[in-house]
Amino acid sequence: FDARTRLREARSAAQLEDDAPLALALLDWRHPRASKGDASLCDALGRLADESAAGGDLARGVGCAGGAGALAVDSITGARGMHLSAVLAPLSALDARAVDALAPLCEDRGVALVARGVTMGGLLTDSAHGRPRPNAASLTPALAHYLAVVDTWGGPDGGWEALQRLLDSLKRVGERHGEGTAIADIAMAWVLAQTGVGAVAEPHVARRGAAEAAEAAKRAKALALALTTDDLAEIDEARREGGSIGRLFKSLGDAGEEGRMGGGGGAWRADPERW
Repeated sequence: FDARTRLREARSAAQLEDDAPLALALLDWRHPRASKGDASLCDALGRLADESAAGGDLARGVGCAGGAGALAVDSITGARGMHLSAVLAPLSALDARAVDALAPLCEDRGVALVARGVTMGGLLTDSAHGRPRPNAASLTPALAHYLAVVDTWGGPDGGWEALQRLLDSLKRVGERHGEGTAIADIAMAWVLAQTGVGAVAEPHVARRGAAEAAEAAKRAKALALALTTDDLAEIDEARREGGSIGRLFKSLGDAGEEGRMGGGGGAWRADPERW
């Protein structure tokens, strides 16, 4: 597995204009060879990590994305002795599986957890608050996946109703932090307050264009938000009363591993016209 060639191809595809090292290179651990512990893929990760630590020309940091749950991170950083800069995994105020094992492990091993799916494709935003449950058939595959996660979390009592109660809580917390504080801001601030989280993967930053830049600027407000103990307690109470993390573990596995199990991934922007 020639990781250096793959990185150069990715730089070319992204039309990067300079030769500066990437800030972070993530290897997709959903690759079938990764799940089997393929030596060449693991060695490629190790070489990239060593080059990064030595100031290599390809990337300043190396990590894993997709399929890398707590067991994989423990093996890579423990038995194999590799240093990871980051691991990309789902984490939100609703899907908080990473809080159980992955985030504390990342904190212990000095690995930054980069949270994706923070707003669950728009389900944890003002766009979904107070709206009726959308028809799954009208949604994109990504948003349909997140809706299925909500239904699993909520269980027989109804995931959409439980989601609305969680959104009510996020809305109340936002109102305490001043006019204009969006539900998405609070959802992001909650994630950033969790142990081991180093950053969030906000999709608007990765897109180009004035609209995306403006949206990214709005979400940057969450970086300055400091949730109080009372804020966190109210959100956690709504999470516990609304649904079951245990059902998500049973259905999707550990945070980060669902990519191997056919689940969705990444983060997508909400489309209000779909509600």
